[in-house]
Amino acid sequence: MNENQRRLLKKLQWFTIPSFLLIVGFSLWPYITSGNKEEAAETSRHFFRLTELLMIIPLIVFAFVVYALMREFFRKRKTIDTKEVLAGALIRIEAPHNKLGMAITLLVVLGFVVLVNLLLFSPETIFEPEQLGEFTIAEKLIFGFFYVICHFLLLAFGRQLFTTNYLFIATTKGFHYTPAGISSGLVLWEDIEEIRESSVLSGNNIGGPTTVPVLGIKLRYPEKYAANYNPALQKLVLLGGQLNNFQTDGVGDILLNPAHFGQRYEEVKALIESKRTHHKPGNNS
Repeated sequence: MNENQRRLLKKLQWFTIPSFLLIVGFSLWPYITSGNKEEAAETSRHFFRLTELLMIIPLIVFAFVVYALMREFFRKRKTIDTKEVLAGALIRIEAPHNKLGMAITLLVVLGFVVLVNLLLFSPETIFEPEQLGEFTIAEKLIFGFFYVICHFLLLAFGRQLFTTNYLFIATTKGFHYTPAGISSGLVLWEDIEEIRESSVLSGNNIGGPTTVPVLGIKLRYPEKYAANYNPALQKLVLLGGQLNNFQTDGVGDILLNPAHFGQRYEEVKALIESKRTHHKPGNNS
């Protein structure tokens, strides 16, 4: 973990630690004031209102991210998996595709879709009539968000199961990288300014934040590639690029995950470096 990543974690602590202490304080207050039942009940009501507020804020942020991804998912774009592109590919790597695992995931998501539709159109089969009037606004918003997510995942996993997706395609002009079914388009070799191995923070660890290795690429014109996304996703891409550049000392415009390429990682890295050097402005060789 480098110094910039430590500084980033310290800044995040200014929000997470006070929020945690505030919630713990409100949780313990009814026990501290157990002699005064009215005061304890009022404190509990304030605690639940605070909890709802703290839940809504990240929910709004997450909802914006999901909206941007969904909008990109449903955009009509020219696919890169054409015979012409694949025939002239220098390297092509299919996305990992475990059909059994995808089928099981699709069935699980389908189960959730059935459940949320049952809750929406026939809630009396699960809840008592008096319970239906007790749901708070925050709980209704969370349900609505979860309802949309379930249906979106059903479409996304369904399409992924029945189509062949390419993770990486390199041609004589540049490369396509599509780690999650979304790509900024063809990245031209001459637009790559620098390529370097680095690392970024990851929260996929029970013990807390850790770092994962990446192959970082600095572009000469990052805004040019961000413009290929829908307006909502453009903002997220540019913001994410700034955050990644801060962590990687300037090579965070595009991050390639070495784990995606397996044994072909060194081949991919060597090709990108070779093409970047060959197409470098001013290089006439």
